Amino acid sequence: MTVPNLTREELMQTRALTTLRRPGNAAEWIAGADFDIFTVTGVVIVTNCFGVCTTLIAGAIVPFLEITTVVPVATVPMCALALTLNADPVDSIYGWSGLLAGVLTVGAGVGMQELAATNTWTGGFLILTDGVINVNNAIASTAGIIDWFITFIPMSADGDITIL
Repeated sequence: MTVPNLTREELMQTRALTTLRRPGNAAEWIAGADFDIFTVTGVVIVTNCFGVCTTLIAGAIVPFLEITTVVPVATVPMCALALTLNADPVDSIYGWSGLLAGVLTVGAGVGMQELAATNTWTGGFLILTDGVINVNNAIASTAGIIDWFITFIPMSADGDITIL
């Protein structure tokens, strides 16, 4: 399959842009282990992905997002390690540039994410195939919940993302 060479605006006009919200739960962070958040099928272009703190983060966690693909089986980071997330209040927003080297960072203010080149997906899109997106987190937290959001465009007939 060939992915068309279209601008962001053209893609949004020709394909259905979909946004999903995956509610978090405290048990995920308390465990101090990786956990799955979305399943990808077919070919999709991710136009944004971010987290929103819904319960105060307590305990210094350093998560990042990665995808484990089906064929070939491989686990690949979607962003670099996060800055340490600790004592982040409700409505803190975690985002990154969309580049693999981008660092998952918290927004400058509660309830907003700064629209700067470092965290607005100015690097382009992430093209993903069959696999599972997970949060890599090796450090246990005593409390905290983050809801994850993903916006994508299906590029193949079976292109879709579902919540885990």
